[in-house]
This record gives sequence, C-alpha cells and structure tokens, in this order.
Amino acid sequence: MGESRMKSGPSVGDRPAVVIGGERNGLGVCRSLAKGDVPTYVLDRRRRNAAMWSRYATPVKTSALHGAKLLGSLRSLAVSERDTAKAHLRGVMSDEDLPLP
Repeated sequence: MGESRMKSGPSVGDRPAVVIGGERNGLGVCRSLAKGDVPTYVLDRRRRNAAMWSRYATPVKTSALHGAKLLGSLRSLAVSERDTAKAHLRGVMSDEDLPLP
C-alpha cells in the first residue's frame, strides 16, 4: 500500500514551455511552471513587463504577440533550443551517436 508511484518516460521538465505575454498573468504562469521544474521562455514586446524579469523564465523579446511575426519568433526559439540540445549531447556522446538531425 505505501508504495511510491514511479513515472515512466520523459518528465514534463524535459520539455520547455513558452509563455506568450509577460504581464502579471504571464508572471504567474512562469512561477507555476517553475514549481514543476519546467524550463520556461517568456515572449513579449516590452522588456519592462513583469515576467520578462522573472528568475523563473528566460526572456525573449519579440516584435509581435500574434500573427506571422510571432510564428517567426517561435521558429527561431525552436532552432535555438534544438542547437542547445545538440551542443549538450555533443559533450556527452560522439557525433555518430547523435540522434538529432
């Protein structure tokens, strides 16, 4: 009865979250995600918004919070995240073992 439950597979904390909008609601979301050890990026047009200064998120300044410009920012962030993961794996694995393209 007193057995602890084990998670199988990758944890949620292995995948980053993106919060769009750095005002007070975005700050609250960043703090909540931090409780679950989820790496978080916050996108906003203004550096002065609260979540852009949070210790729980990586700020990313973008020119728009909707439309094609937002999609471009998200694509850039995905490429950056993939490159970071590849660089980390290179430190642990040989080039032949790398699973990423």
